[in-house]
Amino acid sequence: MNRSLVIVFLLLLVAAGAGVWYWWQRPTPPATVPVPPTPPAETRAEEQPAAPEPEIRHPIEEVAPEQPAEAPLPPERADETLEAALVELLGRDAVSQFLRLTDLPLRFVATVDNLGRAHATPKAWPVQPMP
Repeated sequence: MNRSLVIVFLLLLVAAGAGVWYWWQRPTPPATVPVPPTPPAETRAEEQPAAPEPEIRHPIEEVAPEQPAEAPLPPERADETLEAALVELLGRDAVSQFLRLTDLPLRFVATVDNLGRAHATPKAWPVQPMP
C-alpha cells in the first residue's frame, strides 16, 4: 500500500509539472493599446511666406561633357561589339578558351538572375565548363 501511494504521488507530481510547463509555454496575447483618435488637421487660409533662400557663395559651374553620349547599339550587334571588346582586352586565345561567345549577353544576364538560386544550369553559363 505504501509503494502504490508513492507511485500515485509521483504521477500526480509529473502531471502537475507537465501542466505548469504547458501553461508556461502558452503564448501571451499582445496587449491592446487604445489609440486615441487624431484630430483633423487644421487648414490655414493664409500661408506664411517662405524664408528667402540663402545666397550662393561658391557656385559650381556645370561642365559640358567632352563627348556626346553614344546611341545604344541595336541588339543584333551587341554580340559582335562585346566579343571585339573582350578580344581586345584579354586576347583571342583566352576568350575562346574560357568564354562561350554565342549569346554572351543573354548568358551573362541568366547567370546574374541565377545568383540567388541554389543551382544554375551549366548550359546558361557564359564560361566554358571544366573538362
